[in-house]
Amino acid sequence: MIEHPRNLPAQPERVETGPVAFGEDWPGVFVRGDEATYYAEVLAQSIEAIRAGREPSKMDLVVLSGLADLLASCRV
Repeated sequence: MIEHPRNLPAQPERVETGPVAFGEDWPGVFVRGDEATYYAEVLAQSIEAIRAGREPSKMDLVVLSGLADLLASCRV
């Protein structure tokens, strides 16, 4: 299910891609729009390759490994 973005108050500094915590809440991962678009494209290409019986490209695997690390970065 695709949700519409939540509008939060502007931050004094630009929020970069990475783990973010609001107050005492558990951290989550914020992904800037340009990076999210790139990750989505690489995921789609990799899924398409796998469905076609091919291996994802080595570069796509590097990007996906970075995405996995990014998602894991919010562990507490």
